[in-house]
Amino acid sequence: MADAIGAHRVGIRLAPGNPLTGLVEADPAPVRRALVDALEPLGLAYLHLTDNSRYPALRDLRPRWTGTLIGNTEFGHPTTPEAGAALVEEGRADLVSFGRLFISNPDLPHRIATGAPLAEIDETRLCTNGPEGYTDYPAAPPR
Repeated sequence: MADAIGAHRVGIRLAPGNPLTGLVEADPAPVRRALVDALEPLGLAYLHLTDNSRYPALRDLRPRWTGTLIGNTEFGHPTTPEAGAALVEEGRADLVSFGRLFISNPDLPHRIATGAPLAEIDETRLCTNGPEGYTDYPAAPPR
């Protein structure tokens, strides 16, 4: 892909411990380290990592990656603004992805900036056919 369109247009997301695929690794570190070491010299646009309680991927792999690193806290638990700020402040990530929190808060940057309350996501409406649960969360009231 990098050869076809340029490495600066290619990123990769690694989510060790993501239970959605049914893949359970006893120790994801050796494979992830080898993969990141192989990807590092390619000059990709970014590496997107998700931590989990069994494998702190951000802490382990950040020293191996010199490019832009997007971080996310444990899979299945939305990254809070506070947790995201800590990732950046501690140097474990350059940017933060918010995923599900953005679905339930379409104006998330505004809410974070103004301290507006965050809406909870309705997990029962994820992965549905249609806009319900994706485009029907209201914006925060003006402050």
